[in-house]
Amino acid sequence: MLFAESNPVSAFLRRVASTMGDVKALFQPRHDSDLTTDLFRLHKMVLAVDRHGQVYALNSVDGQLAYTLPAPPTQEDLECRLFLLQSATRGSSVIARACHGSSAEDTVTFFDGLTGTPVKTKGLSEQVVADVRGFAVIPSSSAEAQILAVLRRDGSVAFFPEPKVEEQTSTPVYFFILERRVGVLRGYLLVNGTAQPTYELDLAPQGEVVADVAMLPAYQRIASPGEILADKTVLFKYTNPNLLAVATLSPYVKRSAVLTVAIIDTVTGAFVDRVQHDNVRGPACLTMAENWVLYSFRDRKHKRTEIAVTELYDSMGKVAEQGFSSFKRQEPLVLRQSYAFPGFINRLAVTNTALGVTQRNALVGLASGGVLSLPRPMFSARRPAEKGAGAALGLPDYHPLISVSTRSILNYNHTVENLRTIVTAPTGLESTCIVVAFGADIFLTQHSPSKQYDRLNSDFDFVSLTLVLTALVALTFVLSNLAGRKRLAALWI
Repeated sequence: MLFAESNPVSAFLRRVASTMGDVKALFQPRHDSDLTTDLFRLHKMVLAVDRHGQVYALNSVDGQLAYTLPAPPTQEDLECRLFLLQSATRGSSVIARACHGSSAEDTVTFFDGLTGTPVKTKGLSEQVVADVRGFAVIPSSSAEAQILAVLRRDGSVAFFPEPKVEEQTSTPVYFFILERRVGVLRGYLLVNGTAQPTYELDLAPQGEVVADVAMLPAYQRIASPGEILADKTVLFKYTNPNLLAVATLSPYVKRSAVLTVAIIDTVTGAFVDRVQHDNVRGPACLTMAENWVLYSFRDRKHKRTEIAVTELYDSMGKVAEQGFSSFKRQEPLVLRQSYAFPGFINRLAVTNTALGVTQRNALVGLASGGVLSLPRPMFSARRPAEKGAGAALGLPDYHPLISVSTRSILNYNHTVENLRTIVTAPTGLESTCIVVAFGADIFLTQHSPSKQYDRLNSDFDFVSLTLVLTALVALTFVLSNLAGRKRLAALWI
């Protein structure tokens, strides 16, 4: 949900509604024990949809196939996406499969993410929508399911389920829908259950192709609001939760294209930053987290792969005291840097943990089928050029080439052919996240970017610890008995 203002009253009401939903879920019937998560929330259900629209559910513990959903009627140029409308912590998981193709009618199916059974509640049964342009998810302020917004070609927007009017009385809700096929970004304001257009941006005025899109996860948390500089001052991060990063490639001329990376505020439609690179070849990959955007491309002139980073900081030198507002924004301070990378890149992603305390690493999907975990300091835009100056900043000195260690490849002996997507999810352990790589193969693992500082190792010597604790308890009783006898003997003297 995109808020224009941060209202403490509405935020408190949303928190109360969310808490009541969690309490209500405690008294609802639970699913089969095999689907119950563990203490550290490492047990996940992984959902994937192929290019034909068929859904596959995999168990993250053993990789077994839990269930499948058949594909919708075959269409040409079919594109299907999955949207989480309600988490399993609220009693049942509700997933929406939205398929958009060349046909005049597109299908939206709602099902339980844990069991695959269709959901046929009011407003969430299978729907057939005509002339679809795009989809978006609008979180609800209540504890009920989130809302799926469907944009039609005539400009109208349909909602599943229909939003309640009283939900829109406290804070206006902004959302956007990006048509990747034509490169058009449209913003909307949800008022009284209807969507009012606010802006329209043409991101491909000269026939560009949208190469990749990235936005901040709704569950992302930022533990540190700033970076400490060498003079002990703080450079505060530009923490705008409404940012969207879009990478476009122009038509190829003499086997090279122009890459444009734009960072857009999706509430107002304003460009926060925009940069272009000439003599580029695809694929262009993109990811973002906190206040930085990381992207990669193939430099045709120097015949190498480059990784570039854009970091946004508050130009006022302070953190907002009353929350962020897109309508009262200041132009951020922009820092850029680029590095040569020794390999071909197919996909970029970033690790995410529950509280955001653990260092965020970039996950680089290599063309060779590997998933590389790249530490955040390695691609920082603040790496100093002066020798030895990086120690005061906690950063390595600048070097034009990023060195890659094979020990940082998560799937060292498990190649993922034709790697296309990397997805991460937080767990109950702050040090650990789940990483899933999709391609011709599927690879899943647990990753700890800063090592497991909140969990004992599997080779921990529990026997020695138990013996020491038992000896200490026994010694305590013995010494207590001896001290009591000594006090009693002293009283008789």
